[in-house]
Amino acid sequence: MRAAEAVGMSQPAATQAMAELERLLGMGLFERHARGMRATAVTASVLPLVRNILQAVQSTAETMAAVRDGASGLLRVGTLPAVAALLARQLTRLLQRQPQWRVEVVEETGEQLLQHLLGGRLDLALLRQPRAVPARIRFEALLQDEAVVLCGVRHPLTRKSRLALADLAACPWLLPPVGIEARQALDQLFAASMTPMRVHPISTSSQSVLVEVLADQQTLVLAPASLTRFICLDTTLQVPLPAIGVAWVADASPVPVGDALIELLRGAEAGP
Repeated sequence: MRAAEAVGMSQPAATQAMAELERLLGMGLFERHARGMRATAVTASVLPLVRNILQAVQSTAETMAAVRDGASGLLRVGTLPAVAALLARQLTRLLQRQPQWRVEVVEETGEQLLQHLLGGRLDLALLRQPRAVPARIRFEALLQDEAVVLCGVRHPLTRKSRLALADLAACPWLLPPVGIEARQALDQLFAASMTPMRVHPISTSSQSVLVEVLADQQTLVLAPASLTRFICLDTTLQVPLPAIGVAWVADASPVPVGDALIELLRGAEAGP
């Protein structure tokens, strides 16, 4: 049951699909026993194929559902939370020109977005330039970005300029999760200056949570400049981040409206 839910299928449909795959391969993928199933020796070698098949079936079902509801097709786009607003602005423009299309948007980390692209679950993804771009992935850098210090609109430091890290150290810092570029940059800044950091008990990259936490008018966060809905402090810090760009699978079947979205993103600006 849990495996079927993970791929968005009913249990009978997943069981039938697995049985058909075993019939085509001429061998069993799982050994059934009293407490469930156990993978056979050949399962590991065909598991990537099984995942791709199930994801392709799910993708086709979603596209057919969109067409059944009157759409010309379905475009599946992934994005980092930090640039979701940028994507939303361009999608609004796209759908004004192409109202017959439907768009599904998911927010994930950059690594997860790349995996979804390779697995066929996404057509496009808006993410930061990977350190190593997978062989099948095309990545086009669109926007330069940097990390800036954000705070609530009535934070006392908004009245000051040219703030150095020492001026900010007395405030609590809301930390992004480990692995986020801005988190790594913040850790490096404090480590290099040997300045102790006051840490807020909440760690998040959610913009909704940021709104509530920064409303205390005390807490600071180092975040991408693309998060323009908050007050950006005037600091002397310079923290470049990897470029924001669009990625897609080079050998995948193209989605016509996806090219139109890429053109809009090429001319986009990070600000509102």
